[in-house]
Amino acid sequence: MFRLIDQFLVDWTSEHPASRPLQLPPGTAVVPPGGRASDELRAYLTGVIAFIDGHRVQMCALQSIFAALHDDEGNAAAYGSETDRAVLGHLEEILRRGQQSGEFRAFDTLVMAAAIQRPLERLPLLLRSEPNLDLRRYADEVVTLFDLATRAT
Repeated sequence: MFRLIDQFLVDWTSEHPASRPLQLPPGTAVVPPGGRASDELRAYLTGVIAFIDGHRVQMCALQSIFAALHDDEGNAAAYGSETDRAVLGHLEEILRRGQQSGEFRAFDTLVMAAAIQRPLERLPLLLRSEPNLDLRRYADEVVTLFDLATRAT
């Protein structure tokens, strides 16, 4: 599933050039970040939500696996601290770049990265209780939320 997500985000770049996957699939050319950090953050948020929208059943199953293996850190199928650090590090890089360019306000990048990632990780659980949730509207709200949270005044 992680490879599918990364490949989806690679393909997403053809329509949303600011996006880039957390980890490039083998044989994919490395593209350095370019453009505005806010565009990249928006593309990441909308890309992950679009992937979840197109893979609802698989993402719910994956979340069940993660929940079952929560305390089994050594299991390759578990979403452990190493995976979490990699995802948050990817987001922190975007956030730091936005701060350095003056696009984003000063904030703790780890706290903001965690706040950004959690609505994405928990989305499959939300879909269990709200199966008809409009994920385009959800994406718009999440993008607006973090645009307002990160924006320099």
